[in-house]
Amino acid sequence: EISLSPPRKKGYSEIVNETGLLTGLFMLFAIGVGFLWVIKVEYHLGAHIWKGVLALGIGLALGAAFIPSFWGSALLGILGGSIAWGATELPDQEQRVAQGLFPANPRKRRSKQGLSIRWFLPPLALLLGAVFVAGRSWAGPVLAVTTFATIGFGHVLVRRLHAQFGTRPGWPLVALGLALLGYSSLLPGKTLSAVVGITAVTVFWDGVEIFRQEKRKRREALKSRQNAPEEEASESR
Repeated sequence: EISLSPPRKKGYSEIVNETGLLTGLFMLFAIGVGFLWVIKVEYHLGAHIWKGVLALGIGLALGAAFIPSFWGSALLGILGGSIAWGATELPDQEQRVAQGLFPANPRKRRSKQGLSIRWFLPPLALLLGAVFVAGRSWAGPVLAVTTFATIGFGHVLVRRLHAQFGTRPGWPLVALGLALLGYSSLLPGKTLSAVVGITAVTVFWDGVEIFRQEKRKRREALKSRQNAPEEEASESR
């Protein structure tokens, strides 16, 4: 039987997959908030709690597997991945405070003994086992790993590119990130689009971070020049 009716036109939602864009924007929001809470947590509580924060991030990422809704699982997974990365940033933030790049809290208790990761291994192991047995959605854990991995890789990439090429790779990375973000809208499947979208936003942010790295290096150099006369005076004494 031959149909004489014209073919149905595809709707916007059938042509454009917005999953990558939306998850990428949420990750960008999580990164921005992450910069703030890492500074505040180190200032008020100290970097010695980083293992507990890491366990919290891993727990959220694993817990996302129990959420049947794609968006609930995806957003919780991205949040868990960003918190896990922020935990690894706490010791670095403590070093930046020691260098005078951020204000120190004189009323904060100095604790040289951090939280032992052994305290968190049993509940995390039980949660991981429950994920494999009763997990309903793998989107959250997959996007948590994607978030953690892309932020970590970008963190190293920015430092190495800036050390070798200065700010020249900044704009190409921004353009590449936007191109990948557009490509994510053409991909089938929500999880695949989200993975590419998160990667795209991370590449875009890495381009921005190269310019921020330039400002940080200039600030460090200025701080070193300001401290040089004081060090020379103390040595002469």
